[in-house]
Amino acid sequence: MELLNNIQTYCHCCSNQINLSDNDILVLSVCKINPGETHPSLIGSALHPEEQKIYNSYKHDKRKHSYLLGRVASKTAIQKYTQVQPKDVNIINGLLRQPIVKGINNVDVSISHADNLGFAAAFNDTLLLGIDIEKHQDESASYLQEYLMDKEKMYTSMSELTLLWSAKEALSKCLK
Repeated sequence: MELLNNIQTYCHCCSNQINLSDNDILVLSVCKINPGETHPSLIGSALHPEEQKIYNSYKHDKRKHSYLLGRVASKTAIQKYTQVQPKDVNIINGLLRQPIVKGINNVDVSISHADNLGFAAAFNDTLLLGIDIEKHQDESASYLQEYLMDKEKMYTSMSELTLLWSAKEALSKCLK
């Protein structure tokens, strides 16, 4: 439980297990890490050595931050789901940049992050599940409208556009 102790020390994180059926469970995890508050102990306990190499290869702090958010959230969910230590799990990017869990059989993960929040779900790899979180930004309305199909053009409020975008992102994560 080293990761959970470091998370409580260096960031805010919570996870919850949901029983979907007698055989299937889902673990959701949400983590908050403020920029500039990344501690080497958190990186060392949360990231597999291969993930540490990737993390260290990023030149921009914003990219490092989003990578760490996603990995800490996913490792927290995976640890609660499997009891496997985070450093024993390597999450690599698939062809479509989807996360692929290495080091554990039959476990899948979906990851999303926005600003200082990382969100992840750990679940049996026979399930189709995708998650997404988005920050509500009024200045994004025209950008989001460019991706609407004709039938969807009736949605004009920022809340509707953000919800539609998030639903499409989550669905795309199921189609790997």
